Amino acid sequence: MSKQKNIYSIGLELERMKYPNTGLFHFCSQLGQHILTINNKNSFNYQLTFFIPKTIQELFLQLSSFIEVKWYNKFYMPFNSKFDLWHCTNQFSEYFPFKTKAKIILTIHDLNFLHENKPTLKVLKYKKSLQQKLNRADAIVTISEYVKEELIQNLDVKDKKVAVIYNGCNINSSVIGTKPNNIPSNNGFVFSIGTIVEKKNFHLLPALLKDNQLHLIIAGICQSEAYQQSIIEAAKSLGVAERVTILGTVTEAEKYWLLENCTAFAFPSYAEGFGLPVVEAMHFGKPIFLSQFTSLPEIGSDCAYYFNELDAQSMSNTFNEGLKDFNAKPQKVVLVKERAAFFTWEKAASEYLKLYETILKIPSK
Repeated sequence: MSKQKNIYSIGLELERMKYPNTGLFHFCSQLGQHILTINNKNSFNYQLTFFIPKTIQELFLQLSSFIEVKWYNKFYMPFNSKFDLWHCTNQFSEYFPFKTKAKIILTIHDLNFLHENKPTLKVLKYKKSLQQKLNRADAIVTISEYVKEELIQNLDVKDKKVAVIYNGCNINSSVIGTKPNNIPSNNGFVFSIGTIVEKKNFHLLPALLKDNQLHLIIAGICQSEAYQQSIIEAAKSLGVAERVTILGTVTEAEKYWLLENCTAFAFPSYAEGFGLPVVEAMHFGKPIFLSQFTSLPEIGSDCAYYFNELDAQSMSNTFNEGLKDFNAKPQKVVLVKERAAFFTWEKAASEYLKLYETILKIPSK
């Protein structure tokens, strides 16, 4: 372990960056970039090493120390002895150094497996795996108060403090939005984005097209063709199928265009640890419509509108009344943007660096 001249060696596990266009990719990218930037400006210097796929090393040009993720690192991590602290950024990472002498920080994003109707044996397997990591971790971080409370209720954190460090807003002001192909040219549109899976509740969104002429655009990786078809069937049953477009994966520039130009953003998910797309939409001052489940009320606060009932008529009423209210109150745009500005990666990275200091028992300057 390196402690000469107050230098401590930190390993930051970012292996989930092997999956582009996902929430965990952006979490790892943003956190890594901002920890690197702040550390380089700080009078106390951590020696940072990122554990990442080779294909994305060019994203961290200021970093001189990398460890490339290898498949066998799931079983053997010979480099662990060099670190004073290892930060595991995903609760289900298979790259967890149980036997290292280093301090370990574990970030937990959600316990969605409890809400996804998985077989009982699989849920028990996930809980056992997570409990083993909690037992070994020296510090635990969740990305929302909701996740913290759910963690404490369902697993044993013993006497360890659970810190809450919110994610930041991913929007990069230097990116210029690019209009995707196949976008309707009139009447405006409702936008939503996320992996096309049942927990996102996208099949409820066609109801928002009742009693208006808006279109619905959904973007995201499709993990379930059957569920995607159920969205289309829901739209057909309401007679609005011709106004529903499922784009699939979009680029960051295309996502920015969609967020900036949508009439409203809707996110009725029933299993979210944070909800990064919500903050991104708030950044553009859009009216936000959310389910009342899990972390979403915590993130949207009183700046969003909430679906208290999930039947078509109730959702339609909430949406149309919410749009009318938002458009009648110009100050709503300011409040929504201010809420988005509360979530910054600079703040998140600073809080993680401070936690590193606490766990390593480094005297504050």
